[in-house]
Amino acid sequence: MKAAIVLAMIVVCGAWSVAGQESSISSYVESIDTVINLDSETAYSSILLQSTNINDITIPHVLERDLRENGRVIGVIVTNMEECVLGVKSETCIIININRVQGIHNITAIQEGAKAVGNVFIDDLNDAFGINAEFHSVFIHYNDDQSRRLALPGAVASFNTISVVYTIQETDTVALYDIISSHLLPHEIRRGGGMAEVARVMSAQPGALFLFAAIPSETDTLMQLRVTIPHDMPNADMVDTLEMLRLDSIRQSAYLEGYQPANTMLRLAVLSANGTSISDTATPILSASSRSGDLVPDSLDMAGWVFDPPSGPLIRGTYILGSDKEILEGDAAVSLDRSFEATDTNGTDVGLEKANESLVVVLIIVAGGIGAAAFYIRGYSKGSKATEQRRQTQ
Repeated sequence: MKAAIVLAMIVVCGAWSVAGQESSISSYVESIDTVINLDSETAYSSILLQSTNINDITIPHVLERDLRENGRVIGVIVTNMEECVLGVKSETCIIININRVQGIHNITAIQEGAKAVGNVFIDDLNDAFGINAEFHSVFIHYNDDQSRRLALPGAVASFNTISVVYTIQETDTVALYDIISSHLLPHEIRRGGGMAEVARVMSAQPGALFLFAAIPSETDTLMQLRVTIPHDMPNADMVDTLEMLRLDSIRQSAYLEGYQPANTMLRLAVLSANGTSISDTATPILSASSRSGDLVPDSLDMAGWVFDPPSGPLIRGTYILGSDKEILEGDAAVSLDRSFEATDTNGTDVGLEKANESLVVVLIIVAGGIGAAAFYIRGYSKGSKATEQRRQTQ
């Protein structure tokens, strides 16, 4: 996990003094993650709002605590993705994904035990989300296919876990985003511009999909709202996320008070079995140093890119705002050189199989964003006591 967590090493060092300003820090992170597969000629972007602080994404304190302390709950998902698990069609899902109890092999006992866990939480989840989902089925995952489709990290919906599925009638993405965001996002985020505004606009686009995930750990719960939309393929040699989204500009959310240059990001992944490379960027590639194997910008005073790697079958890049509060169309444009020939360390050609393996990494780390955000957000929150204490008293 390199480019997608490139800023993690920055934040664990605490606040940075940049260009005469002290950079403040927040658990709330907003980003747009764009994935371009040159081989299949597909492209999509995910607009992400994520935090480990329930004052940013406001599920009830008691519910968040109970999910963490249950011991079996891996994650809670709300999505209108078609066939959220096998057998669910034309419905919107709440999924409570749990660990399977070792030593129990009777299918009926497994299903009844899983349903009992789900039923403990479903009423409170319905209240938190403002919906009325009813029990649909119990699904045992015998592979990692669903985890990859949902682009979620770790064990969520992976092999040997169980999904207890509750459903409501099929809901289009803009309506679902409005319902969930109105219950989970405070007014300051919903009306603060930034990626929340972009997500609301993009939720009305054809093919848009919604996903909310809450993934508990021993100490906190990582939460994410995500709207994903497909794109037409960009120009063969130039990629500009804002142009693809038909946006003139994006301003950092007003919720991010003070100087927080790394809490609003664009992330880019480009996949090509034959390999490609970054040949030019509209905004400079930032000077960066390797720390514990990760490339880290030497300062945060300038807007720009960090690529790791900048060439090969998989390119991953992160764009940070620097001292700017706004990204304009063209600022984050990058040019691609498709004449680059990818080789491995032994000098042999990198083939489709290796690129496809990389695509799994892209889907989980870049498109999903949660895996990358976990370390990133927790690093930020360590240094954000003053900001968070103030918000907790509001």
